[in-house]
Amino acid sequence: SMLIDEEIQTAAQLAQERAESVLAGRRSAGYDSIPTGTSTEALSGNYAAYTRTLTVNEPPSGSGCATGASCKEVIVSVDQGVSTRAEVTFMLVSY
Repeated sequence: SMLIDEEIQTAAQLAQERAESVLAGRRSAGYDSIPTGTSTEALSGNYAAYTRTLTVNEPPSGSGCATGASCKEVIVSVDQGVSTRAEVTFMLVSY
């Protein structure tokens, strides 16, 4: 439906925004400034129906992290109620 499409688009924008903030933090403060773990934020205002979760962890083996490099897998997911509406996954690499 049109409403669900709009919700998915909004969630995708919220996920992308958080992903970009992680990348900006890495650029300004370095790889080690991005801690592993999970944090969840309840959004407010127009986005009060959404919850955004950031998970940073050691990537699963075989995920393509180069030998001798350190990698962190970053997953940003945006939920609305019990439904995940968008997810962005990427890898941070430090040589």
